[in-house]
Amino acid sequence: MPKYQKSLELIAACNDEIKLRNWIDNANREGVGEVENAARRRLIAVRSGRDIDNPNDPIAVDFWRSITALEHELSEERGKTIRL
Repeated sequence: MPKYQKSLELIAACNDEIKLRNWIDNANREGVGEVENAARRRLIAVRSGRDIDNPNDPIAVDFWRSITALEHELSEERGKTIRL
């Protein structure tokens, strides 16, 4: 069983953006890339889910996940909220 299996399971089931951001920040501070990556991916999935009109359209799902991921990375880089 991986060292952070319990955290990864909690992250996979989480829909709370604030908790996911906290996991990202804590994992980044402690240098736990596996947990940080899982929380970041889950945050992108949760945030992009709000914008998808048709969740059965794989192109729309990929599009909104890409936009959400880019917004997240730009926001972290620039230290302020960036929306595309």
